[in-house]
Amino acid sequence: MYKMKILYVTTISNTVNTFLVPHIKMLVDRGYQVDVAFNIKQEVRPDLIKMGCKVYNIQFQRSPYHLKNLKAFYELAEIIREGNYNCIHTHTPVASAFVRLICMKNKHVKVLYTAHGFHFFDGAPIKNWLIYYPVEKILSRYTDILITINKEDYHRARKFFKAKNVVYIPGVGIEFDKISKLDIDKATKLKELGLPPDAFIMLSVGELNRNKNHETIIRALAELDNPKIHYIVCGSGQLENRLLHLAKNLGIERQVY
Repeated sequence: MYKMKILYVTTISNTVNTFLVPHIKMLVDRGYQVDVAFNIKQEVRPDLIKMGCKVYNIQFQRSPYHLKNLKAFYELAEIIREGNYNCIHTHTPVASAFVRLICMKNKHVKVLYTAHGFHFFDGAPIKNWLIYYPVEKILSRYTDILITINKEDYHRARKFFKAKNVVYIPGVGIEFDKISKLDIDKATKLKELGLPPDAFIMLSVGELNRNKNHETIIRALAELDNPKIHYIVCGSGQLENRLLHLAKNLGIERQVY
């Protein structure tokens, strides 16, 4: 008999694969049943299957205007209704909006929402404020715990939103034990990457999409006109070829990796 049934919901599987498997393992090890629901864009990590998690493939789309989201909404509602979950931990805007709309009248389900960075922030486009801010503010009323991972979101949510509890956690977590075991010689690594020993390196870690805005760094690098500065991007995504072509067109293809 499980202590509690928990459902993790994200728009795409990549989010669980990248960030949430250690969280889920901790809960499973403590005797909780944990299931996951998302659009399988990236192959599901085998760890989840080994832990006994049910995997629900729902055709969520990142764009809130996509018609497939209507079907996804009803599929998720049925899963939540039949699953008798005690708690739902939701991530990413589209999935999190759906969860809270579905659970707004269900007092038996606790809803935790981790916001990985609101689309509205100081300096964000006005359309982001017009579209996303009112939605998040209204749906915060149906959020038992709103988890923010940067202080700007935290202070804004505390001041203007109506979530029952707003907390701040600095980032999505780092496995210090894993990192501490790494033994890397800087000179050897620079040579392996084909970089000169006196290189000044800028590093970005993240998906190659518009949100991460690698293009701004590449254009700034071209403006600097300094061949000793190199930009390394760790990640994959649909903009890879576009970014490589941009670097080539700007004449800095030997400084972008």
